[in-house]
Amino acid sequence: MNSYFVESGPLRATVNAEDAFEAAMDAVRWWAESTTGSTRISYQNDLEDEVFVRSTSGNSRSCERFLTVEVIAFVNREPTEEAWETLLRELVSDN
Repeated sequence: MNSYFVESGPLRATVNAEDAFEAAMDAVRWWAESTTGSTRISYQNDLEDEVFVRSTSGNSRSCERFLTVEVIAFVNREPTEEAWETLLRELVSDN
């Protein structure tokens, strides 16, 4: 297990995970549950377009970036194509 710092909008968390993507998923899942009380994550949730993940161990300053919509799709266990369609529908319905 490695330690990662995950950041996106108001989300800031340190997570122990096998890799950076797993850390991103765990942090997004935790954030959604703590802010909405639901395990189902909405796409309009104050997070930035990307989730930034940095290793907290070693001297590395590198940052891995993941598209938030794709992280949420994995957390919600849905195909990424479906996630993009849901996001677009939600954005259009707000206008």
